[in-house]
Formats: sequence, structure tokens, C-alpha cells
Amino acid sequence: MIFTSSLLGMFLALVVLAFNWKVNRNALFLSLLMILSATSQFRQYLIFHATEPFWLAILINNPSPLWCMTGACLFFYVRSVLTDRFEFRKSDLLHTIPFWISLVGIMPYLLTPFAHKIKVANLFIEKMEAISEVEFNWLMSHEQSLQMRYLLQIGYAIACLWMLAGFNKRRNTDINRPVLQRGLIHKWLVVVSAFVLLTGLYYLISVSIFYEMPSLERNNIPMDYRPLYVIGVLLTFMPALVLMFPEILYGIPRLRDALIHSPSSPAPPISEDGTMTKPKTTTPAASSPVPETATRGRQDPFIALSQRVLDFLDREKPYLQQDFSIEELADMLGVPRRHLYYCFNKILKKKFVTLRTEYRIREVKKRLLEADLDNTTLEAIGWSCGFASRSALYRVFTEHEGCSPGEFIEQHKRPE
Repeated sequence: MIFTSSLLGMFLALVVLAFNWKVNRNALFLSLLMILSATSQFRQYLIFHATEPFWLAILINNPSPLWCMTGACLFFYVRSVLTDRFEFRKSDLLHTIPFWISLVGIMPYLLTPFAHKIKVANLFIEKMEAISEVEFNWLMSHEQSLQMRYLLQIGYAIACLWMLAGFNKRRNTDINRPVLQRGLIHKWLVVVSAFVLLTGLYYLISVSIFYEMPSLERNNIPMDYRPLYVIGVLLTFMPALVLMFPEILYGIPRLRDALIHSPSSPAPPISEDGTMTKPKTTTPAASSPVPETATRGRQDPFIALSQRVLDFLDREKPYLQQDFSIEELADMLGVPRRHLYYCFNKILKKKFVTLRTEYRIREVKKRLLEADLDNTTLEAIGWSCGFASRSALYRVFTEHEGCSPGEFIEQHKRPE
């Protein structure tokens, strides 16, 4: 079960990264955290249960430098979500010092032939006390190396929980973040940080017990392995939860005036009570204004961006391009994609594809009523409105309007 859950956890973490990298690049830190935790958990299981040397030879010491970055990945993820920025500063290189120390220390072991590592794994399987004779790290003992790794993981987790506590105290003064989303993600970050803290404590205790009784056989070590199964379930559940609830990857979006208000899109007027008034549009076919939703007595700060999206679509009509995507919309507006995903799903209550289709159908209906059908074709109209083919136009139009384009023309363009 441990082997299966570890592989499944790593696979789901890679899926999270592959499908959500464009939405929020912070998914990189989260996926790395899940992968490192899954491989570390698998290694811990192999130490006490492996009967074949292959996987033990690979995992017993080779990935040690990477495991030293588990806590740092958690820190980068939490910080990026709280600041709503994906960044790596020069000062962040200090967080890689344990990685380089571990890499230098195990370099002689890394350069040994794999046959030697298989021999070491067999020694470990036959008698655990023989492992003390192997030099894994020339800078420190294997026990010190493991303790340093897990103490770092525990320290980073405590630092992240402290950072989250400070953020929670300041939440009532930050009006630039949506309240409900902020509460949801804050709880998620606390759970992830607590998970890293508890797993670090468990592994640290396991190392201490192991080195206090090195003469015991593997099957006689008095340890409770149930936590390993719990960790395996959680490592599978966490990426699955992200896939089931993608709003987790929206993070805690923070409104930035420089991104929301630009010369081409003036800021919406503000009333005397401090709320945004609905902008008036002169376009006859303009979409309805964004609903004035509020959370816990406070208006969602991203209503302004949502209204800007609708105004931009009405004015520029980028949806007439067949390859128009949410990525292009984000580039045109100069805003992060995760902010647009939040606006579509939480404020507009529509997926981007659905809204794009509605705009295209509206434009098709307008052109059908204005066009001279003796000199143009339905296929040409559909093509000019973003539909790739005549069949696509008929299918989408019928699903949306309940009638075909020809029936729509007969209903609205009859001779007087």
C-alpha cells in the first residue's frame, strides 16, 4: 500500500503541475513539496520492509540533497500565495545552503558504482547494524545528516505557521483581497504546513529510535507503522483535493491598482460610501454589469476587474479570433491568469469558454439580421465570428438558441 500510495501521490502531483502551471506558477512549489514528501515516505518504508535491494539502493542516500529542500519548498509556496507573487529573490539562495552541504557531503558516495550501492542495500536488508559501517557522508555521520534534514523540515513548517498566524491577524485590514477566498486558502496553508511539521516529527523520532537500538533486527524494532499509512493516504489526498477544487490554486489574489486600472480602461467611479458604482455602457449589445456581490459585508475587490473584462470584450471583440484564449485575455489586460480564473468562477459565475461562446453567438445573431444572405453565406458569418466551421456554428448555435441559424432568420427576418 505504501508503494502504491507513494507512486500515486507523485503522479497526481505531476498532474497538478502540468495542468495548473499556467494558472498559477506557485503550483511548482506545491508539486515539488508533494513529490519530495512522497519519495521520503517511500524511503522510510523501504528501510524497514524492503526485501529487494534495487529501490533501496536508489533511495537510501542518493536523493538526500533534494530532501533537504522539503521545508524550503513549503516556505516558497506559502510565501508566494500570501504575497500573490511567483518570485525567487537573490536572498533565497540562502535557503539552498543545506542542499549544497548535503550534495558535497555525499558526492563520494554518489560517484560509486551502482553495484556498490546494491551491495550496501543487501547489507542493510541482512543486518541493519552493518549500515553503520558505510560512509554515506564524509562531512557528517548518517545520523547527523538525517537529523539535520528533519530538523530543517520542522523549522520551516513552524516558520510558515508563524507567518500564517501573522497574516491572519492582519486580514481585517486588507481590503484588496476577497474575504471568502482568503479564509479558504488560509486554512489550506495551515493544513499543509501542519502536515509537513508532523511528518518531520515522525521521521525524526524514527531516526532516534533506530540509532538507539542499531543491533536489533528490522522486524523487531518497536515502531508503529500506522503513521506511514496515514501519511501515504494524505499524500494521495492532497493533490487529489487540488484537482477536485481548483480554486485552491487561485491562491489569495491581491488587487493591484496598476493592473486593474489602465489608461485604456479607467477606474470605475467610486460613490461616497466607498463602493464601486456600475459603469454605464453605450454599446447597445453590451453585457450586463457585474453583480454587486459582497462577502461578510464587504464588496469583493475583484468586481472592478470583472467589469473591466466585460467592457474589454464589448469594446475590442477579441473573441472574434478563432484562437482567442484566456491566456491571451490575460496578456491583453496585463493581469495574472489566476486573477481571471477567480473572476470567471467566483464573480461572473461562468467559465471563460461559456462567456466566449455567448459573445460569439450574440455577434452571429446580429450579423444574420444585418447581412445580405444573397451575397454571403452562413459559413462566412460563422468564420468571421470565431467559429472554425459551418458544423461548429450549427451545433453551438442550436444548443444555445434552441433553433438553427436558418430557423432564427425565418423567425426574425420575415417580410412585413
